[in-house]
Amino acid sequence: MCPSGTTAAVRRQSDLLQAFKVLDTDRDGKISKDDLRRTFSSSSLSASDDDDRLIDTMISLADSDNDGFVQFHEFQQVLNKGQRKSRNNVGGLISGVMEEAFKVMDRDGDGRLGVDDLREFLGMGGVAVSEEEVREMMRLGGAKAEEEGVDIETLVRILGI
Repeated sequence: MCPSGTTAAVRRQSDLLQAFKVLDTDRDGKISKDDLRRTFSSSSLSASDDDDRLIDTMISLADSDNDGFVQFHEFQQVLNKGQRKSRNNVGGLISGVMEEAFKVMDRDGDGRLGVDDLREFLGMGGVAVSEEEVREMMRLGGAKAEEEGVDIETLVRILGI
């Protein structure tokens, strides 16, 4: 029987891999600026100079080997760093990277994700779910009313990271 800490670590690893796959749109095992641009363009956000600056910043913050890409281990390091620095937020997991990912998913900018948003982005990560499954995830994550959508804290609980 595995200690609960080990089980949690394995689950976190799996959840991080799924999040990584959402951003790695061309499935080449690394996140590039083009991957992030595609992620932004798949939302209702329009490509702008501000988006390009944000994308450049996101890549440079995570790209520890300066090869212009974010490998999975670099992605993990950034999120783990956010976990250690942000202990006051839902298990310490809301970092700048999570906030930026949430903003991309939040098409209308209201600070909440609806069923369709969650279903689409889970699908991009290779997780095919039904509308009812997304509604159940929202309920389990603590959403008060699925019509209202989920905020970033609830999203973190749903993802279990």
